[in-house]
Amino acid sequence: MKALVLLLFFAPLTLVACGESDPPPTSREEALKRNPKTSREDSPPKAPPPSESETVDPNSGQVIPGFSGGHLLNRKRGHPLNKTVLDAYEAHIRNPNNIELLLALASACEDNRQFDIAIAAYKKVIELDPDNVDAYNALGLLLTEYGDPNEAIAAYRKALELEPSAPINKSLGVILYEEGKYDEATAACCMALQLGDTDPELYSYIASSLYRQEKYAEAEVELRNALALYPSHFFDNMGEQLTMVLFEQEKLNEAAALCREAMARHPDKLDYRQYLISILQKQGKVAEAEAVREQLKHLKQLRRK
Repeated sequence: MKALVLLLFFAPLTLVACGESDPPPTSREEALKRNPKTSREDSPPKAPPPSESETVDPNSGQVIPGFSGGHLLNRKRGHPLNKTVLDAYEAHIRNPNNIELLLALASACEDNRQFDIAIAAYKKVIELDPDNVDAYNALGLLLTEYGDPNEAIAAYRKALELEPSAPINKSLGVILYEEGKYDEATAACCMALQLGDTDPELYSYIASSLYRQEKYAEAEVELRNALALYPSHFFDNMGEQLTMVLFEQEKLNEAAALCREAMARHPDKLDYRQYLISILQKQGKVAEAEAVREQLKHLKQLRRK
């Protein structure tokens, strides 16, 4: 029975069938080095052991080389391609320009955590259909987690050129923030809000981007907007950000009041007590700071029990 060996070339994706009885031979020069008496005509072929970038089929023991052609990342040995992926690949080979089959292959590979093949499949979709917004977005999401962040940013930007989208702007804003491109991250997150996204975390990314640029007053505006829109969510996630922004602007009374409100809402969140201690110390209120410190110490002891 013949085992399937997948090789990816530049265009199109290609499936090659190799017999199990035909292992790749070593070079004649290597054979002569091992045995100088061996002639160039009768050098016996010998299969090398699988490398760390190859995948081994656990059923047949056949080595499936990593894809070539510059499209895919190397896969580690021991993570075989399952039947769903192989079936989707075979279907693609029979109809190499069928976009639906390529998308099915990409989906099957994502489900099987073969992200390198999924990335290549989405790139092939884009090659065949340069205006496919969904393919650019899917490619960007995969590259964000498993590839080059700059490629992911380029994919998101291309998708947005084709079609304005709140979710894609959000994804772009997050990766720009993680890459330290704070101005661009702010712009992308603000655009996501303008296009109707209601995720309060967008305000958090905008405020964090502004804070890192020392634009404290602008960060305060964004966080207060979030407080007005999402009061219950705010103290779970963004109250600490506003406390820090107020502290940097030396609005100490407002920062202290915010900490006390957060402590009343979430008595189990100890960070607000630590912030309050720092604020009270800066205000010269040593006795009040010491009282909060004792409360914090007591709560930490209770947690250890």
